[in-house]
Order: sequence, then structure tokens, then C-alpha cells
Amino acid sequence: MKKKILQFIPFVFFLFILTYIAQNNSFFWDTILNASKQAHWYYENKFAYFLLPNEFDVHPPLFGMYLATTWFIFGKTLIVSHWAMLPFLIALVWQLMRLVRNFFQPRFVFIVTLLLFADATLLAQASIVSPDIVLVLLFFWSLNSILYRRRTELLIALIFICLINMRGIFALISLALFDVIYDAEKKQIAFDFLRNSFSVVIKKSLWYLPAIAILFSYLAYRYHVKGWITLPEKNDWQESFAAVGLFGFLRNIVILVWRLVDFGRIIWWLIAFYFFVRWLKKKIVFDETVKIIFAIFILNLFVGCTYFLTHKNVTIHRYLIPSYLLFGMIILYLICQNIHRSFVRNLFFAGIFIFLVSGNFWVYPDGIAKGWDATLAHLPYYGLRQQMLEYMQQQNIPVNETGSSFPNVAKIKYIDLNNDTRNFDEKDFAKHKYIFQSNIYNGFPKKDFTELQLKWKVRKEFRKGFVYVKLWEKK
Repeated sequence: MKKKILQFIPFVFFLFILTYIAQNNSFFWDTILNASKQAHWYYENKFAYFLLPNEFDVHPPLFGMYLATTWFIFGKTLIVSHWAMLPFLIALVWQLMRLVRNFFQPRFVFIVTLLLFADATLLAQASIVSPDIVLVLLFFWSLNSILYRRRTELLIALIFICLINMRGIFALISLALFDVIYDAEKKQIAFDFLRNSFSVVIKKSLWYLPAIAILFSYLAYRYHVKGWITLPEKNDWQESFAAVGLFGFLRNIVILVWRLVDFGRIIWWLIAFYFFVRWLKKKIVFDETVKIIFAIFILNLFVGCTYFLTHKNVTIHRYLIPSYLLFGMIILYLICQNIHRSFVRNLFFAGIFIFLVSGNFWVYPDGIAKGWDATLAHLPYYGLRQQMLEYMQQQNIPVNETGSSFPNVAKIKYIDLNNDTRNFDEKDFAKHKYIFQSNIYNGFPKKDFTELQLKWKVRKEFRKGFVYVKLWEKK
């Protein structure tokens, strides 16, 4: 236990530093909707209502309730919001180390956990007030409960996983499928479960029923009150959740591949190809541990992709965090088992770390949509945005009459946790005299940049790192 704690402490120390650095950063990207707006509803109404209003009733309300509770106790501030995430971050590292410890020799536990946690998307989500961190934590807690045969823990984790986010149902399904094919006593994948252990399958399934019952009770109650289950008829996300045809499906496959190799993760796939070639030459053998981790990985990816690939604009980096970590774990296990010279093994580790850290510097040209909430490259944005807001105030340029784009069109109070009820308009080049634009905003396709270059001039610009904000003025 002493050794476990010593391995754990550096990660806790790092998370304290990361939280301190990010503590004044405003709400960002989808957290404005999925965290701030939900929490504001419960905070401002003193929990008088259970259901959220349609305009931001996307996911179950548990995270919003938690955040609102911390505001009641400690105050409604950005600092409180960020530090409220720290317990989940610490618990996530602990569960990740538990998982690594289950498969790896003790001497590799620290370095493997370090390399997995170096993922740019995981770190980016750890730096914002993100319910996805809670979802990832609950996924790995559930997975460890299966592997360590802790059924009561599994039941509790599954209930929470369904009440944090609607995507929790995909996690539950993939976990249930893995649970069915995994023999915890023999610690192996047992594909003949239907023939030999049907009663065991039934017994395992019972542990999932409470979570399913609670989720469906919530959905049934919302349907009874509002008349809809997943989305209201008129909503701002209709286009994002629309089903796609064959061309859209193929396009989503390309985007999925891009997501899997993006932000430095291409290193996992290059090493995977190396080991695959060695396996074809029968120089290595994929043992039972590889099969177990691969089964978890493929089930998690497949179940999610049944929805992600068939709908528009939902193949998002943060949705794939468990898949990134599981695939990375496979590669690291193959390195630890098959690279016996410590010098060569350390070269692999160093190369992986460099690639993953470099992911925070992968920035694409303007006009190409990027997952800014999936890389630490976005961190300078918060200060730059504040500088531009101060400049606009000094120049008496009204916010309400200035165009912008997601995520800068929500009311400022939802972004900065203040009492400012102003908000930028959704950009309209014919209507607005000023446009607040940043390369952070994916709502500016290439044709918009052509328009801006021809008919507009830059009134003011602030830059730092890879991020800029510009105030455009019509010529």
C-alpha cells in the first residue's frame, strides 16, 4: 500500500497544479451547456424544479445539481467550479492505476499510468469543468469492479453513469457485453458462455437492472411531463443529431480514423503496426491479457460507433477517451512484455511521451474544424477573450450588436459566472458592423474567411501561443 500511495502522490500533485492554473478560466465549449446552464437553473431556482428547461435539457441533470450544490456551499465562482472537479480527477487517476495494476508488473505501473494520462484530450478535459471527466471515471470504476469482482461497486457506478450523461447508456452496454464474455475466476475471455454458463449470464445481468430502471424512470417521467424522450421537437441541436446517409456514414468513418490518430495518438497506431508485423512473422504471441484489453477496447468503440457513425457531428474527440486509453494500454503491455532490453523499452516510452505531449501543439489552418476542447492548445484563449471584451468596453462597442460564433454566443453570465446578461449575436455579415472571431470558433468555414478578407478589416487583434482573437469591422 505504501508503494501504491507513493506512485499515486505525483499525479495528485500534478492535478493540484493543473487545477490552480485553470481555476480562473471560464466555462468552455459544451461545458457552457452541459455544466454551467444546468447548474444555473438549479442555483437560481433553489432546486425548486427537477426537470431542466427544453433549451438545455440534453442530458440527465446530476452533474448540474452537483455543481449548483457546490455554489450554494462555497459561492458561485469559477474557482469553486474548477476545484469541485478535483475529487473526480483524483479518483480517475486512482481507477486508472487500479486498472494498470491488474494487467502490468508493479515496476511498470507508474510509467504506464503516466503515459496514458499524457493523452492531450484527457488533459484538456481535466483542465475544464467537464462532466466527461466524471463519465470516464465511472466507466473505469465500473470496469475495475468487473475485473476485481466487486459487484456492489459495479451497481453503484452504473447508476451514476446513467445519470451523468446520455452516453452513459453506451458505456453500460459495452460494459455489460464485456462482463458476459469475461470469466473473472479464470481471468480470461470465454466466448462459449451461452453454451456453458447461461445461468451465470443471467446472474450478471441482474446487476445492471437497477441502473437501467432508474434511467428509464427518469426518461418516462420527462416524457410524462414534456411529451418527448430524447430531444424536443424544436431544439438547437437537431442538425448535430440528425441521421446520415451512406455518404455521411463514410465521411464519419474518415473522421473517426482522424480522431483516433489526432493530437499525437498516431504513435499508438505506428507501434501497433510494428507489433502486428511481428505477430504475422510469429515472433510474438498475443496472450490472454492482450485479448482481455482488446475485447474491452473493441466493445467500447463498437457500441459507441453504432450511434456516432450514423449521426451527424457526434464523432467528437472527448467521446473516445476510454478507447484512447484502452488502446494505449494494449500497446504499452506489448512493449513491456516483448521489449526485454530496458534501454530500447525506455526509448519506446520516451517516443510515446514526446508524441502525446506534441498533441497539444497540433493546430490546423483556419477553416478546418478542430477539437479545441481536446487539446491544451486552447488555454491562452481565456485571457485573450477577456482582453478583447475590455477593449470593446473601452471603445464603446456594444456586445449585443456584435456577431460571433459558438462557444461565444451564450450569455456572458453562463461563461464567466457573473451577472452580465449580455450575449453576442450569432454572426450575420449583412446585419453586424463588428464580428468577434477566433480560431477557437469552428463556426467560421473557409467561405467566411473569404468574406472577411474582402469586405472587412481587423479593428483589433490579440494573440498568444496558437490562439488569436480578432475584432473585425465592416469596411
